[in-house]
Amino acid sequence: MAAGATAATATPNTMSCTRLSRWRLIRPSARRSCGRCSRSLLTIGPTLCIGTQIRWRHTAPIASGTSSNRPSCRSKVWSRCCRWNRSAERARPPLAQRAGGVCQAMNRRDYLFRKLVLAIVTLCVVVTIDFFLFRVLPGDPVRAVIGRNVRITAETQAALREQFGLDKPVFPDQFFNTIGQWLQGNLGVSWSLRRPVGEVLMSKLGNTLLLISLGQVFSIVLGISLGLFAGWKRKTRIDVSALTFSLIAWATPTFWLGIILLAAGSTWLGLPTGGSVEPANVGKPIWEVLPDVARHLILPTLTFTIVYLGEYMLIMRSSVLEVLSEDYILTAKAKGLSQWQVLRRHALKNAMLPIVTLVALNLGFTVSGAIYIETVFSYDGLGKLFQSALEKQDFPLLQGAFLLLAVSVIVANLIADMLYTYLDPRVRET
Repeated sequence: MAAGATAATATPNTMSCTRLSRWRLIRPSARRSCGRCSRSLLTIGPTLCIGTQIRWRHTAPIASGTSSNRPSCRSKVWSRCCRWNRSAERARPPLAQRAGGVCQAMNRRDYLFRKLVLAIVTLCVVVTIDFFLFRVLPGDPVRAVIGRNVRITAETQAALREQFGLDKPVFPDQFFNTIGQWLQGNLGVSWSLRRPVGEVLMSKLGNTLLLISLGQVFSIVLGISLGLFAGWKRKTRIDVSALTFSLIAWATPTFWLGIILLAAGSTWLGLPTGGSVEPANVGKPIWEVLPDVARHLILPTLTFTIVYLGEYMLIMRSSVLEVLSEDYILTAKAKGLSQWQVLRRHALKNAMLPIVTLVALNLGFTVSGAIYIETVFSYDGLGKLFQSALEKQDFPLLQGAFLLLAVSVIVANLIADMLYTYLDPRVRET
């Protein structure tokens, strides 16, 4: 004990015990009293103190003449809860820990760089497929644009083909001309609407983004919450009811559900049956037509939410059940944490990984699902525009809409990969 006291006396920096309900690290001399609780402290190393109760933690004594004042405590208590006194020197972490942090940062940057390169390569492949995909459609694009029953001379048809650039070979002339325009930010001119494709897409993008965003937010929040609760209450009536509802919602066709909600909502609630705004409110400021826009969004958003709610509930419930069977959950319960603390601190974050992947992958399917919803409710958005362009074989408009969708999916997956590095540290360590 004397040798330990001498070693402790060689380090004059002192910590104080507090009455706060948190762990504090104390570095006393051979025999000192706490400044607040007046307890006599006699240790040969750092001490962990909580409240007025002192719990002894014997570690290796700090030798005299050391340059670092940091105790030899490497537990998580030090990294999270211990606090230095203002009079004590804030010691830097050891070189090994700093090197480990640098390596983790480099691994994370390398991981994100690889994902970025992969996203660029994927975009190049998608652009190539986007160009050739609509060129193999059967039929004559000129005839589809001007109408099937309209009679035109061969000279007029040849002039239109020259105007649309269809008189040149598909590869390499049409291909490289189109790629060159896209690199300049020019998506071309719509053959059927005779307007720039970018302008047409932007005019419809706002309504579709509003519908998709509201539907996804509601379905994700409700799906995660209900799936987490159902997994927590496994094999109860709540779990069985949630499981039955999610299976029915996931298996229900989108258009059929939209028709049922359209009939019920318009008959019993008096909600609008179609459109995004009343014709009398077109052109008015947004703050004046906001209530009308909200009324038109109720039924489409409800349909969108129910369709994807079942999928998110099932995946979240399955993920929660898998996480709750892990050993670290048992350890958290053994530490005395409440059930809510176990779910919030340990289960929720790890169970979110499949949901992040599913949300990124569902972005492409949400637009295709929006086509059915916008068709049923006559909602003026990208889905309805894409369907009209497909019927008229409007290549520039189809290519622009497909390119916008592909870029959105690639960016969403890139964001999901970035979130993985935050949710799962194992990703950035590989």
